[in-house]
Amino acid sequence: MWSVLQKARLARIHTVKTQSCSAFLESKIKAQQRLLALEAGGSEGQLAFNDEDVFQLQHHHLLSCLERTTV
Repeated sequence: MWSVLQKARLARIHTVKTQSCSAFLESKIKAQQRLLALEAGGSEGQLAFNDEDVFQLQHHHLLSCLERTTV
């Protein structure tokens, strides 16, 4: 017996989780593309990395390594 308020709350939670997952995956894809560009010969100066970008690249690199080792 779910009340209308409980159903609405669960719907909002589901929406937020979906959006958060989508944003994370989009960020992951962008980081992978930047890493591939860097490995293909682009220099850091050409790609204009800032400190936050470097952190994100390293973070996604470590996540991808973790995914490969746990599969």
